[in-house]
Amino acid sequence: MTPKVSVILPTYNRGYIISRAIESILNQTFSDFELIIVDDGSTDNTEAVVRTFADPRIRYVKELHRGGAAARNTGIFISRGEFIAFQDSDDEWLPEKLEKQMAAFAEADSSVGIVYTGFWKNMKGGKLEYFPSASVKKKEGNIYETLLHGNFVTNQAAMVRKSCFHLIGGYDESLPGMHEMDLWLRMAKHFEFKYIPEGLAVTYFTEDSITAHHEYRLKGREIIFRKHFEDFEKHPKILAAHAFTIGNTKALRGDFQNANKYLKLAARARPLRLKYFIAYLASFLGSKKIYRFLGGYAKHIV
Repeated sequence: MTPKVSVILPTYNRGYIISRAIESILNQTFSDFELIIVDDGSTDNTEAVVRTFADPRIRYVKELHRGGAAARNTGIFISRGEFIAFQDSDDEWLPEKLEKQMAAFAEADSSVGIVYTGFWKNMKGGKLEYFPSASVKKKEGNIYETLLHGNFVTNQAAMVRKSCFHLIGGYDESLPGMHEMDLWLRMAKHFEFKYIPEGLAVTYFTEDSITAHHEYRLKGREIIFRKHFEDFEKHPKILAAHAFTIGNTKALRGDFQNANKYLKLAARARPLRLKYFIAYLASFLGSKKIYRFLGGYAKHIV
């Protein structure tokens, strides 16, 4: 029997923690799903841990290590469900997540391609923060412009009609980080988003997660900035903010040659914004210490 939902869980060397994620999926009140665990070339006991779960809904696939985006794409390709949901191996869902998303889809028309929920982020040190924050003014409908500011839809909170992937493709495997932002930007050009204002997923900070690797995120942000540049250009304020974030981060790391071109973009896009102009001028001095003193923007690091 074909399942209604395909849950895709990529993993890599998470044998020590993956049980929590699997249990939170199997404990869903909505049960018509398959769980596709795509092992991205683990060298630890991940497979042995997965095999301890005897649930027939679980499909375990192991492939060569190619990264989380490739693993999710594998899951999408072999999935049988009409809807796709994503989970990560170090996170968990609340029991009613899938049920409430399916109910939302049942009430929505065909223009809605993605239903996502709020989520709790367990920060370093154990502090919980709710996302999307109150600063995100438009959370559903056509949210393309809102997403240009920055991503607030996490994989673990999203459910997508599989037909959406047929139209726009899967995750961009060339990105070292920030795969979600690129995917949702491409989705938002064609489909509306529906928001469930409840924290139905919990994400955890772990030292070995992609989110924790700032270098991956910086490179991913640069690629997305170039890839969607024409759209950023239509919104000078948004373009300037992203260009400044990239340039400022590079300057704080001492990469002034590349920092300069991004800070120049920010200053040109918003010539009356003094901090952009000061940062641009400071980047010519070639000193991290002087740049930080003049600009003082260390808090903006990616």
